[in-house]
Amino acid sequence: MKKTLTAKVLEIVWQNPGSTIKDVAIMLNISLPTARAILYKLKNNGYIEKTGKGYILTSKGEWFINNVLLKEKTGGKESIEQKPEEKPVKTERVIVKNKREAEEDKKEIQAVIEQKQLVGLEEKVMAKIKLLESRINELEKTIQRITADLESIKNMLKTGKEHAKIMEKTEKPSSKPALALGTKKPARNTENKLPAPIMYVYEAKNTLGPLLDSLIRSGKAEIIGSLIVDSEFYKEFKKRFPITISEAERLPPMEKKLLEEMNREAIVIIHAGKYYKLVK
Repeated sequence: MKKTLTAKVLEIVWQNPGSTIKDVAIMLNISLPTARAILYKLKNNGYIEKTGKGYILTSKGEWFINNVLLKEKTGGKESIEQKPEEKPVKTERVIVKNKREAEEDKKEIQAVIEQKQLVGLEEKVMAKIKLLESRINELEKTIQRITADLESIKNMLKTGKEHAKIMEKTEKPSSKPALALGTKKPARNTENKLPAPIMYVYEAKNTLGPLLDSLIRSGKAEIIGSLIVDSEFYKEFKKRFPITISEAERLPPMEKKLLEEMNREAIVIIHAGKYYKLVK
């Protein structure tokens, strides 16, 4: 007698306790919904029961196997307790198991490879860290040397400043700028004008004292850079412009100095590299 699909499913559970829906579907080459429906039907009728993810026979299922399925195989000649001497080769189940084991082996191999890669990466990172630590130590030593050098320079500068202050107190200027050509050595001025048409400001202050401010306020003297100039002389001097470069070279020292200060103060400019010209 030909077995029904339900009987085949029951026989698979008997031969392979713990079979899952997927196992049954693979062994019988049926769809998962079909295998699920048959297993649920057998469970609801009390022939099988759930255990973990799979199914096993109940006592009712075992009775059905012994008293129905086995008798159909032997034509009723075998004992109720007798079971088949050999079970069908569970090729499909073995294939599934092998696939699972292969997947697990693959995962383990991949994990080992990743572990080795991590170890190699860790070694590289540690080597780089050691190299960086070595360079940092060298930089720290260099910074310490530079700091020591800077401190030494600061001390030298401090000593130099202190020495300069002492020298300023004990020494006097060895020379003073020359006076304008044709002028006499300035003396205490009793007249209300500069002793010379062109003088250094500091020299005029030493010579005239408070009178210098009076001359500047009254317009009788003008400050040009580091010089103070008699206003009348300065007025006549400006009338001589433009002055060529060659003429400027032949000016008396103090007039040449006045020309330099006027150029520095942008009162005159050098035009086309040929002559000095007043700025309007």
